[in-house]
Amino acid sequence: MIRNQPFIIDALLIYGLCAITVAQPIYDALGNGATFFVAHDAGKLEILVFAMIISVGLPTILVIAEAIVGLLSSPVRHIFHYSLVFLLAWAFALAALNNFSDANPVFILVCSGFLGLTFTVLVWKLDSVRNISAIVSFGVIVFPALFLFMTPVSKIVLAGNDAGVEGQVPTNMTTPVVLVIFDEFSPLGLLDSENNIDSVRFPNFAALAQTSTWYPNTVSVHFRTRYVIPAILTGNLPPRENEDLLPTQTSYPDNIFSLLGGNYEFNAIEPISKLCPKKYCNSILATSSFGWGVFWSDIVVIYKHIFYPKIWARMWLPELSDGWHNFANLTSPNTALLKQRNDKEAKIAGNFLTSHKVKKLQGRARIFDEFKNNIQPNSSTFDFLHSVLPHSPWIYLPDGRHYKERQMKRGGFWQDQPKADEVYHRYLMQLGYVDKNVGKLIHHLKRIGKFDKAIIIVMADHGLNFQAGLKRRDIKDNPSTLHVPLFVKYPKQDKGVIDERFSYTIDILPTIADVLEIELPWNVDGQSLLAEVPRKNSTLNIWDAGKEYTLFQDEIINLNAIPDRIEKFGERTPLENLSIKHSHTTLIGQSSAELDEILIESELKPKLKFDLKDYANISLSDDYLPAMFYGDIELAVEHEGPLSIAVTLNGKVVADIPTSGKGKMRHFALLLPPAAFVEGENELEAFLIAFSPTKKPIVTKIQLDTTRSNTSEKFGS
Repeated sequence: MIRNQPFIIDALLIYGLCAITVAQPIYDALGNGATFFVAHDAGKLEILVFAMIISVGLPTILVIAEAIVGLLSSPVRHIFHYSLVFLLAWAFALAALNNFSDANPVFILVCSGFLGLTFTVLVWKLDSVRNISAIVSFGVIVFPALFLFMTPVSKIVLAGNDAGVEGQVPTNMTTPVVLVIFDEFSPLGLLDSENNIDSVRFPNFAALAQTSTWYPNTVSVHFRTRYVIPAILTGNLPPRENEDLLPTQTSYPDNIFSLLGGNYEFNAIEPISKLCPKKYCNSILATSSFGWGVFWSDIVVIYKHIFYPKIWARMWLPELSDGWHNFANLTSPNTALLKQRNDKEAKIAGNFLTSHKVKKLQGRARIFDEFKNNIQPNSSTFDFLHSVLPHSPWIYLPDGRHYKERQMKRGGFWQDQPKADEVYHRYLMQLGYVDKNVGKLIHHLKRIGKFDKAIIIVMADHGLNFQAGLKRRDIKDNPSTLHVPLFVKYPKQDKGVIDERFSYTIDILPTIADVLEIELPWNVDGQSLLAEVPRKNSTLNIWDAGKEYTLFQDEIINLNAIPDRIEKFGERTPLENLSIKHSHTTLIGQSSAELDEILIESELKPKLKFDLKDYANISLSDDYLPAMFYGDIELAVEHEGPLSIAVTLNGKVVADIPTSGKGKMRHFALLLPPAAFVEGENELEAFLIAFSPTKKPIVTKIQLDTTRSNTSEKFGS
């Protein structure tokens, strides 16, 4: 029998459950991640509306729906009510278990469902439980109040309009300033075995170095973008005690924008920070203006991370640590395959994917081009771009084509070196695309007559590492994460110079002020790169999450990784032909006919589920190339020794890499060389390689099962 109770008690219970299940988890996720709102250009009004919707709007809709059902039938209303209670309690239990468990997803779903059902029965049977639960409805007021006024978000909600030194610095200088900051960019990838820029792989960086000053010993002052960008633009070290400062004008009123405001025209794109006053930088670019569509899309992704079991989240959801904006648009559609489809269902899918592709191309690739095209030939201009390249996700080939992103296993650490090497391969390819963009920028500046008279700075905010067992930004065990590239082309400079002085990213603003003959109206920690007395090797103190790291510049500038990189990835060869080389690699370059001569029938009988439709009709002029090849190899019997996979594309071995895993299941991922593809149909074959006691390779052909597309995500980083 359904228990009868006042509707007001039922309504309060729904409000309370929504508060602890829906509102509080997102407040907890975003309260200390206020940079999310900065990246979306969300002001106090947008944040207040957001809080009102998730704290009041959603439960109100549910309560109204229950009331309408009650008008039709009281028993049905009670069924509807307890169904809502069960779903909300199940979700609460699911989120709680996800915080403490990495268990089997089905086990987590069943356990959380049992807990949700138990709570629902207690609410149904016991008045005391129901009444106490209704008290939680105070969370509708308490939780948003704490979020809005007791977390770093309050710095946006309560923000003032401090303009700093804006308009107070007159200057007669008209020298244009161009500053481009790339994100997550280690300079080691640019170097050859002689520590020079590899001009074959990165011709545009090499060309830039020939007409600019290259500072190879440059160190970032932090490994988090939200601290580095303000440091670059203010000339000051990140604060030691106020780590919750947001990268906004309110937090950093004295910055390069306020310094030049009123004297210079701005063309600025800040996807993470918002240091430029809106009256100067009111860009219509997607990354510079608030949009409810992208905002709510990202909120949905965050919610999924809260409620999805961890294993499923790692497999299916975009990584949240790779940025602060547009999480959902990280994958790329197979536009080549769409061209082959004519049926109605495929056309519908094609329309969706085309729309998805347009959204994706409004991201990193389009933004760089729009920034470049907005650079005008005028003097007294400041062109600033923070480009979220070559930052992950790594999806770009050197010529700008993209491939399908493979969601990698989360956890923060490179599990082993072969997996780190696979991702480093993709990183190098994306770095090649960065090089292409640098070339386009230089060409445009020369075409409009601005290259010679401007000060042009190309740099990065921080680096990253690809060392097994470490996080990709581990400064404790690998401080070279802070090593960044820095090129400064001074006005009228036409010959390259290598300046080996120790420099910091906070030296950029003092250098610009030096060139523009401006006396800075605030004290800075950096010093001009033109100073006659260079900075000596010094200590860098970095504060993060309450911990202090003390590092020396000469231990950050560590080139020990280069020989290993050269051995595995070679040098002075085009990136389009690049394959990873390992100590066991013997087959790359051999023909399929040569492999056929050494094939044997093995008891392993390897099978791989992979959809080859992508390779049926490739257009090399398309912006998509199915270069990412990965999956799970199923063996008929267990095998304890090491195994590798060799892949042939159009009759030649183009990759030969180790697999991971053990027993009957092995995982692999590799990037096929773009130069190996041909127009039209491409033939792909895979071979399993085992090693005998004599170390002679045992090659077995892998049966490709094309009955369904490969969706495995088990090979991770």
